[in-house]
Amino acid sequence: MVISKYENDKKVESKYFYTTGELQRLEFYEHDQKNGQSKKFYRDGTVMEIGEYKNNDKTGEWKWYYKESNLREVTHYVNGKLTLECKQYHKNG
Repeated sequence: MVISKYENDKKVESKYFYTTGELQRLEFYEHDQKNGQSKKFYRDGTVMEIGEYKNNDKTGEWKWYYKESNLREVTHYVNGKLTLECKQYHKNG
């Protein structure tokens, strides 16, 4: 299920939910494009992924986490394209 919030007929926020009701993803919009922070969650509410969008493109640092909240990966994007800078971490740190 998706619940979107609108202001002046423009989408400003979307919340995506698992079929069991827990929040799965949260995204923000400006001018009908993804802009700002984006978060994905595991069913238990811990963060799976966090990053920023600018004009529908991933930008800057993005982080992915294991279900246990340990950092799994850090990547960097410029204009929606993955740069060569990427760090991956073992589940135990």
